[in-house]
Amino acid sequence: MRYDPRVPAQLRLANPDDAALFVALVREGFAGTRGYPNPSSALDETEVQVRAALERDFGIVARLHGDDVGSARFRLEWARPPSFDEHEAVRAAAAGHAVTDSPGGRLFFSRLTVLPRARRRGVAHDMIRYLSILSLRCGIDTLAITVRSQQPDNRPLWQHLGFEITGYSERYGIDDMVTHMQRKL
Repeated sequence: MRYDPRVPAQLRLANPDDAALFVALVREGFAGTRGYPNPSSALDETEVQVRAALERDFGIVARLHGDDVGSARFRLEWARPPSFDEHEAVRAAAAGHAVTDSPGGRLFFSRLTVLPRARRRGVAHDMIRYLSILSLRCGIDTLAITVRSQQPDNRPLWQHLGFEITGYSERYGIDDMVTHMQRKL
């Protein structure tokens, strides 16, 4: 399917019943990492594991012309425990309402993927804009992500979207396998 690059992605909150969809999107979207010495662990996640993650935390799904083309998972990392139910707050934020008394913090997202056929259409940008809006409505002013350093396009993509490198960490015995990035809103 050809996607019109002028049409923004439609975004919605995911629910645990979207676990099979997330597994399919991530497997196709992350398939390119199979060629790396240490492929993404996202490729090994099961529907049961993803369902549990979506019950505990949150996710979003991106659509173009009625076709599911992207997804991401996220969690809220509060500066102090909130006085409200965070699941209710995120649902309210998705409906356009803002939290009035937020403890602040950051929204950490992961497993963001866009299917190869939908890349370079602004889907990742639309997803970041949506996560930014949810963050601000929840009283959070920072987006954070960790990316695999071995993927040559990862850091430049996120830097282009306004993220700054805040550090590196080890994985698989490689000192800088993971790049930590964030963006103030």
